[in-house]
Amino acid sequence: MKYQNFPPCQDVDTSIEAARKVLPKRGILQREYFELLRFMGERGATDHEAAHDLKKPLSSICARRNELMARNPPLVRYSGKRRESCNGGTARVWIAAENTEQIALEL
Repeated sequence: MKYQNFPPCQDVDTSIEAARKVLPKRGILQREYFELLRFMGERGATDHEAAHDLKKPLSSICARRNELMARNPPLVRYSGKRRESCNGGTARVWIAAENTEQIALEL
């Protein structure tokens, strides 16, 4: 299901309901995530680290990251680095994109 200004979701009733629930606070969650990445600078954060730091579900962090990456211009980018994750593998490290301060005010 793709609706403009509607959070990403699968076309099943539970996903649609979850997307409706997050819609009113999506901008706040995007800003919290983006501000964390700006604060972390070049160190950035993996999705698991951001979920832990912001005390949010991993699924919420991944969704907000994807939304910010889909903006034009993107507000978040892959740093090219990976770090060990809590599951024993490695995870991508995400950072705030350069020159996005003014755009971020719109979140």
